[in-house]
Amino acid sequence: MAVEDLKIRQKIEDMMVYAYQALNQYPKHEKHSLVAETKASMLNLLRQTIVCNKIFGEFKLVRHLPLSE
Repeated sequence: MAVEDLKIRQKIEDMMVYAYQALNQYPKHEKHSLVAETKASMLNLLRQTIVCNKIFGEFKLVRHLPLSE
């Protein structure tokens, strides 16, 4: 399964688009640290989703390889 096919990845990207619009409305004195931390967390979630998909895909591939003796 390609990373582009993941439904959860699309949902996370949609959440990020919505969140970026919402984060622009934060009060100026809270914007710097809170917005930066929220954006970093969303990017980390997306990154971990892609890594987990890659690991699961490799595990699935290895599990189905035929054993030859």
